[in-house]
Amino acid sequence: MALSEFPTTQELQELATKYANVEITVSDSIAAGNCVEGTDEFIEEYFEGRESATVSELIQYIDAISGVRIVLTHKFRILEDAEPNLDAHPF
Repeated sequence: MALSEFPTTQELQELATKYANVEITVSDSIAAGNCVEGTDEFIEEYFEGRESATVSELIQYIDAISGVRIVLTHKFRILEDAEPNLDAHPF
C-alpha cells in the first residue's frame, strides 16, 4: 500500500496493523523531523524514558499528538519503500 502525500488516519491505521511489532526509536523520531526536546518529553510522559516503542503502542496517539503521526508516516514510507514491488515485471 503506497501512502498518499498526506496520509489519512485510516491509511496509517491499516499500516499500523501490518507493522504492529516494528520498533520506533528516538532516532526515527528525529529523522522524521521531530525535535529532540519534544521527543524526549513525549517519551518521558508516555513511555517512562524507554528508548523505543512499537507501532502498536504509538498508534493510539496519531490524532492527538502530531509528532507521532509524523514519525509513523516517516517510518511507514521507509518500510514500504524497502518492500519488493510485486507489481513490477522484470521484462
